[in-house]
Amino acid sequence: MLGEIIFESKGKIIGQRVKSVEDEIPKLEITATGSGTVIRNFKVNETWTYWTIRKRDGSFCGGG
Repeated sequence: MLGEIIFESKGKIIGQRVKSVEDEIPKLEITATGSGTVIRNFKVNETWTYWTIRKRDGSFCGGG
């Protein structure tokens, strides 16, 4: 249904580190774990890692 929540999760950050620094801009790596519910009460546990940088214009760029 339009407007229906399809995924909700809660968890915590379990690791952070600076991967690199280029032109005084740090590239951060974050690992998190959590548990949640997908459509119709399907329970999930998750662990994921992503990276992010804050660009000079104040926006963020990342992937994982």
